[in-house]
Amino acid sequence: TPTPSPSEPTATPIEAPSASPPPSGSPVGGLIWQEAAMFSDAEGPSMVTEVTSSGTGLVAVGVQYEHALPNVGPTPPHEGRIWFSPDGRSWEDVTPPDEFANVQLHAVVSLRNGSVAAWGMTHEERDGFLEQTGTEAWESSDGRTWTPMATNLPDGAVVGGVAQGNRGYLTHVATT
Repeated sequence: TPTPSPSEPTATPIEAPSASPPPSGSPVGGLIWQEAAMFSDAEGPSMVTEVTSSGTGLVAVGVQYEHALPNVGPTPPHEGRIWFSPDGRSWEDVTPPDEFANVQLHAVVSLRNGSVAAWGMTHEERDGFLEQTGTEAWESSDGRTWTPMATNLPDGAVVGGVAQGNRGYLTHVATT
């Protein structure tokens, strides 16, 4: 059997992960993970899509679906969700009632004026299905109270993401 030279790669066996995750607080790869919060106890699935700091804590945005997501098919009814935390350990759902019906909140950034802005994809019911119609934005000075914000985007534009840099904001936009 030939011996590999120092320049040839050699295979290193990798241990397969265990079938069940370790309990909360157990070391994994030298790190200790601890569950900090649950974001929803509703029947349908929810997800946090982005988190940012605000002047008084942290703001998380996401979406809560009415029921399980299908593998194939239309998006079920859903509502954009906003959570606030003063410390990253305890989270409070601060979603304004009826403000984010059929909105998938997916981007949130801290603004230079100390406010926070969130963007979400809007959906409308057409022929019994929810159809993506564009993007709307909201602003908050405290991470709890939200008001609509002008985006100056063309009709049907969908914001894929927002990043903040030294010279302003960069927005990835697609049109429907």
